[in-house]
Amino acid sequence: MNQELEKKVRLIQNSNSIGELYDLGAIPMVNYSDEFFFTSYSHLDYKKVYSDILLLQNEEIALWYDRGMVPGKDWKNVAEMYISKYACKGILLYVTPNSLGSNAILDEIRLSKKYAKPLIPIMAFDDEEDITLMDAIEKYVGSDAVKQEIKNSFNERIIYLNYHEKTTSKVSAILNAMDKRDLVLYKTYQNKTSLNHERFSTVSRVEDKEIIEITIPTVLENDVPIVGVGRAVFANFMHLKNITSGPLQYVFEYAFYGCEALEKVYLSKNVMISSYAFFNCKSLKEVKFSREVPQADASCVLWEEFLNNHEQTVYDRGAVVQELAFADCKSLQEIELPEGCVSVGYHAFSGCTSLKKVVLPDGLRGIGGHAFRNCSSLEEIVIPDSVENIGPYAFSGCTSLKRVKFSKKTKKICEFTFYDCSELREFECDFDNLEVIERYAFGGCTNISIKLDANRTKIDRTAFVSCESVRYNVRVDTLQEKMFQQNNVVEEVTVTNPIESIPKSAFNWCDNLKAIHLASGSVIREIGDDAFYFSKKLTSFPMEQVEVFGNTSFAGTGITVAELGASVSSIGRQAFAFCCSLAEIRVDERNPIFCSIGGVLFNKETKTILCYPAGKQEKAYRIPYWIENIGAAFDECGMLKDIIIPRRTKCFEFCAFGQTFPPKYRFFYEGSLEDFTLITNYSLYYDYVYIYSETKPEADEYEYGPFWHYGDNGEIVVWKA
Repeated sequence: MNQELEKKVRLIQNSNSIGELYDLGAIPMVNYSDEFFFTSYSHLDYKKVYSDILLLQNEEIALWYDRGMVPGKDWKNVAEMYISKYACKGILLYVTPNSLGSNAILDEIRLSKKYAKPLIPIMAFDDEEDITLMDAIEKYVGSDAVKQEIKNSFNERIIYLNYHEKTTSKVSAILNAMDKRDLVLYKTYQNKTSLNHERFSTVSRVEDKEIIEITIPTVLENDVPIVGVGRAVFANFMHLKNITSGPLQYVFEYAFYGCEALEKVYLSKNVMISSYAFFNCKSLKEVKFSREVPQADASCVLWEEFLNNHEQTVYDRGAVVQELAFADCKSLQEIELPEGCVSVGYHAFSGCTSLKKVVLPDGLRGIGGHAFRNCSSLEEIVIPDSVENIGPYAFSGCTSLKRVKFSKKTKKICEFTFYDCSELREFECDFDNLEVIERYAFGGCTNISIKLDANRTKIDRTAFVSCESVRYNVRVDTLQEKMFQQNNVVEEVTVTNPIESIPKSAFNWCDNLKAIHLASGSVIREIGDDAFYFSKKLTSFPMEQVEVFGNTSFAGTGITVAELGASVSSIGRQAFAFCCSLAEIRVDERNPIFCSIGGVLFNKETKTILCYPAGKQEKAYRIPYWIENIGAAFDECGMLKDIIIPRRTKCFEFCAFGQTFPPKYRFFYEGSLEDFTLITNYSLYYDYVYIYSETKPEADEYEYGPFWHYGDNGEIVVWKA
């Protein structure tokens, strides 16, 4: 022992507290690197322990202890952080009455068992030199359960040292003789097929979570090939950057989950990549697939184990990329899946925001839902004709996707498959083979342009929502309620079987509907409520035989003339409202219920005005003097400004002059203010009406409203106050 070391040991032995050692500069330094031992002790025994630490460090034994740390509730987490390290070869435990009664020491003993770290006990009793380890535990540990737990933590053949008999060199020799555990552990399987090898292995555990790079050999001893990585082997290895290995054939669940520094991997051409295998590997830039046949055909055994962990459909023993396998790998720029890959799973590449190029092999049969969702850099995708199924949302949110070549075998485009692919312009597809396009399949694809005849394809009304340049014509056997409701891309509909009615809301809000072609023999008797509501481009429809028009049945359409036949018996509320191109309503003179005067619709008794066509060009309209009731007749009449209301009027129907307030028209009543207040619902328009007066009213009369009279040429003249 050199003089400096001897001096420090003497200072420790003669000190009164740990704090005094800091002041004297005699406290041992913490010394640990690639390999070290964790020192477990009670602070009450510091004189013995710190002296030993100095002496062992002099023998080049690396030790870690709690230098400078204040004991507290977080100590267990600190201890676990160091004990769990692969570099920790074991725990040097100073056994004293103080340590055996410490909860912190008990936690450290438990951690040694949790992480399979050997315990090296040193019996440090002052006056009980011959006491054994088990006797000490029996004597100084209070709880029977804890006594048994501690005893079970020691191997029956444990070598322990008596503090009074030990020497530094003896302890050093024991510690140096202890081997660190193998860095990589393997699981070996018996190959049932015995094509190339009788046995093969997978990586089952890696001890050091702080490694930066690792080499996985291609074979073990006795030429046993290594074909894969087991479940969660490298999960959350935050520093792992590089892996050198042969082509991996099996990558099980969570194998590289959260390896944020990992940059590249090398996989077999018929690899099975399980769920979450590379999830959130944010730095992963390169995934290479071997072109070679793997060393061992492990499929017979590992395929069965692989299938046992998945409920999702897997096609056969070709390569598989399972659900969320590469999700959120935000640095991955391209992926070329190997020939023989048969399946890309649910969310397999979702959130890979840098992924620009994807090459899918011939023979691929399925693409799972959300598989490439939000791959916002992807510009083009060619889906091989072998693909039979593509799940919902598969390419949704691919905002840079410009071109798609679609599989000929896929019969259905699922909901939201290309939703919000706002740059999608070219979509190459054999639409004759498609059977279904589901809701919002192309929703938000504002730049796509498609013209198709959907004679065999069932297209959901929202499939092309916001796709202004998509149009299609369709043939159907019959019509149903809401069949094309809010379908903004259908242009022409041909009904192949004779029908007698247009069901409720059948073409509600069909923005681009231009024509309905009816089968020979069709006689339309009834138009349901909202049947063509706001189908603005529909300019004509055969109405001569219609008997019943539902509420708002043609409201908002582009029809120019409404020809009503003799058999019309019912016209619903606002049936022709908001028709801004409707210039005239004609009614067969034989009709017993309705009539038309000057292109305006009335009841046969001419007591009620029912509809003033919104497309008429007159700026002023005088309601005939014999009219008593004004129905919901004046909706959005574009040119009309002034309406003259006859004195005989008894009732304003609600919304008689539209649904906006203040009204867009000026009202000129031909009677007195007193007469006006007798009209049902007069209060709706009281503040907006002009009252007739042959002579100029007195000044005090203007507080009751404005007044008007007829000019010399019958024009409206407003009296000035």
